[in-house]
Amino acid sequence: MVDVERIANALAIAALGLGSTSVIDKMAFAMNSEQAINALNEALRTIASLQNSCVVSKVVEEIGGREVTKTVVVGPDNRRFEVFGALPDTDEVSAFIDEVTKDPRIAKKVGAIALDLYVKAYERVK
Repeated sequence: MVDVERIANALAIAALGLGSTSVIDKMAFAMNSEQAINALNEALRTIASLQNSCVVSKVVEEIGGREVTKTVVVGPDNRRFEVFGALPDTDEVSAFIDEVTKDPRIAKKVGAIALDLYVKAYERVK
């Protein structure tokens, strides 16, 4: 099974940047692989747009003696959110597409993880 952590990161980051969980919901409620792939495509397009607007950036910090990667998103209300982990690379996106094509139920797992990341990012801002 493919590691879905960075795929979930992409969904959470897109949702934080948009100020809406709609892209996460599309993944979580995907009834087939095509819908799941479309949700991921929408998240990646959103992130590309956010990066062009300079509201998404990758930060590497040393925490507790080890290097930690986090992605920082400035939401529509100018709040700064942090999602621990990085965005998926091309191989991870390709592996996810292959996996979700074989078993579309994986989209629900990715959606649940992404929503958890989204909620935790909000909790850290309070």
